[in-house]
Amino acid sequence: MKELDTILLLKKTESTQDVSKNWIRKYGFSPVIVASEQTKGRGQRNSLWQSNKGGLWFSVSLENFSTFKDTLIPLMCSYSVIKTLEKLALKPLIKWPNDVIIFQKKVAGILVEKFIFNRIVYYICGFGINVNNEINIENISYPATNLKSILNKEININSLLFNILEVFENILENFSDTFFSMVLEEINCKLFLKNQFINIKKQNELIYNAILDSIGSSGELIYILNGEYHSLFSGRIIF
Repeated sequence: MKELDTILLLKKTESTQDVSKNWIRKYGFSPVIVASEQTKGRGQRNSLWQSNKGGLWFSVSLENFSTFKDTLIPLMCSYSVIKTLEKLALKPLIKWPNDVIIFQKKVAGILVEKFIFNRIVYYICGFGINVNNEINIENISYPATNLKSILNKEININSLLFNILEVFENILENFSDTFFSMVLEEINCKLFLKNQFINIKKQNELIYNAILDSIGSSGELIYILNGEYHSLFSGRIIF
C-alpha cells in the first residue's frame, strides 16, 4: 500500500499526528511518520500521552479508505499491535476501545483522527507503544508498563515497527466480511475484563456495575446492565 511504502523518521516532534496532517496539507499525502520523542503526544479526548525516548510513536494516514467501517479502524490498529506482540511470546489483551493491556497494565494506545482536506477524507492512525522508555507513574491515569520491563531486555524498536506495519498492511489488503468475522472472534477471546463487572463513562453519564459481554461487528462495546443488553459506540471503561 502506498500509505506504508515510505517512512519518515524524526528525532523529536510535538505530535506525529500533526506532522502527518501537515504533510497532507502540503503534499496531498503523508508517509508513515515516526518520532523518537513527542513533546505533545496525545491520546483519546486530548489526554496527555507520555512519549519519551525509547518508545515507538508513529502515525499512518489512510486516504479515502472505505474497506470497512471507520469505527473498526481503531480495533484493527490494536489488533495489529496484539498480533505483533504475540510473536514476542506475550499474551496481550484489548481494552475497548483503543488500548493494549499486558498483566493488567497499559502497554499501547491507539488514536484515530478523521481529517478532511480538499474534500478528501483521511484517517490518521496514531500508535503509541511503551517499549524501552521510562514511565512517569505520577502522570498517568491508570497503571502502565513497557515491553523492556516485561521481557527483561531491550527491544529492537525498528523491528517492532516493521512487524506492526506488515500485519496492518495484511489486514487492509485482505479485509473481507469473512476475514473480519475470524478477527472479531479472536479479539473477543482476548478482550480485557470480558464477563466481568465494569464501570463505563458515556459522555457525561457514569454507568456502574455493567457486565462486559463483547465487541460487536461495528466495533461497539456490548454490555449487560440489569439483565438487558446495550451497545456503546463512544465512551470508555473506567476503573
